[in-house]
Amino acid sequence: MKSIKIFIISLISLGITFMSCTKKEIESASALNGTWKVVSYNDLILKTSLTKNSSNTWYDFNNGDISVNFNNSSSSKGTISGKNVTNQFSGEYSIMSENKIVIDNLISTEINEPQWAMMFHQIEKAENFNISGRKLTIFYNQNKNSIMLEKE
Repeated sequence: MKSIKIFIISLISLGITFMSCTKKEIESASALNGTWKVVSYNDLILKTSLTKNSSNTWYDFNNGDISVNFNNSSSSKGTISGKNVTNQFSGEYSIMSENKIVIDNLISTEINEPQWAMMFHQIEKAENFNISGRKLTIFYNQNKNSIMLEKE
């Protein structure tokens, strides 16, 4: 009788775990998967945008690009990695609820980097994200700023 109760409690716990992720969260995690390239940094209050140019990046390294790879290991967690012009980086991300994201444990090599790459460190402050077509927007600073990426 005791083993039946334990079995039933285990089944209920397992069911709750599977039901904790909504269909939209699973779709968001799936859509986030893949390689993205940073195309702009945006100040949503001042309505300004900074794009890559010869004065803020070094084209001799990774074509001056920041490449980001999201790889989900479950419907709400995964790894983030890539190249930040001159540096490699990696870490973890969690989707907390629909379009809410937390990026943790981000580590990076520490070679000198241009302004374009330095600005990317703001991704550690990520709060929300939105995917529209091939565009990913990661919001931070209470949604006052964003990093715009394009799927490669």
